[in-house]
Amino acid sequence: MNRIGEKEFKRYKNSDTMVVYGCGYSIKHLTDKEKSHLSQFDSIGFNWQCKSRISTTFYFLREQAIKTFTTRGETQNVLSSMLAKYYPKTCLICDDMSESSPRWSRINTYSLKSATNKFKQDGIVLKEIFAKTKLEEFKEKLGVRGRRQSVISKKMLEYDVFADGLIYDFCTMTCILHIATYLGYDNIIFVGVDLYDHRYFWLPENTLRGITRIMGRGLEDRHHTAKYTCELVAMYKEVTGKSLYTFNPDSLLKDHIPTYDMSLGN
Repeated sequence: MNRIGEKEFKRYKNSDTMVVYGCGYSIKHLTDKEKSHLSQFDSIGFNWQCKSRISTTFYFLREQAIKTFTTRGETQNVLSSMLAKYYPKTCLICDDMSESSPRWSRINTYSLKSATNKFKQDGIVLKEIFAKTKLEEFKEKLGVRGRRQSVISKKMLEYDVFADGLIYDFCTMTCILHIATYLGYDNIIFVGVDLYDHRYFWLPENTLRGITRIMGRGLEDRHHTAKYTCELVAMYKEVTGKSLYTFNPDSLLKDHIPTYDMSLGN
């Protein structure tokens, strides 16, 4: 990876809007017209969004292809080859988890060594901060019957991703929103962040992803991050005042943010 500095990284921003691409099954049904419309904005992909071949401005690398979770088609070699072929101009954001929670620091798949050896694109490496151990408001956030609640605050969002580190809590979307805040996007459009099931766009409709099966989750069960992600997005909107939209009108996010209207451009 061609490691760049903060100034070079910021030059990749060319829009006031960021499109956040998830991996929900609705990605499979995006039309050429919709893809073209969304391409006018900056964008970020993560996890296995690269399998869509929809190029993005940024690509966030975190826990993909952890060895114990590896299944067919989900390996570091597949990821690096897909990014090389379809994302040659994308800026990579590699998450160094060496100082994160004990769980993640042990595996730290895309820390300095992997990131610099496998990829040829421009990119940066950011230190991950595990919110629960660093920010007081995260330490006792159990909801009804012990279920997690998301927490987001101005203090968290004021962390400089280069100087202070990148905030992580429970799911990757925390990091994505921190990056979007750091770069100063006013509008965020969530595409393929469906949350109502565990279907993924690159698999046949009735096929479970390997890790989903290992974890004992059902295909039609709500995504295991659904509650947290919905709360996170709702709280982010409230705290920041930014304009957030879901592109999929059926996404569980619809109860918290409006659906994006291409005809209006929102």
